[in-house]
Amino acid sequence: MEPANPRILTINGGSSSIKLAQFEAGDALCRVLIWHALKK
Repeated sequence: MEPANPRILTINGGSSSIKLAQFEAGDALCRVLIWHALKK
């Protein structure tokens, strides 16, 4: 069984929004999840 590729979670908090992205490491980074929310 091969080990799973490590994943990297990025969090970008701006003045009016929050963005999250998850990347899977391998030969090249592959974005696997994106989430964007506006602050109220």
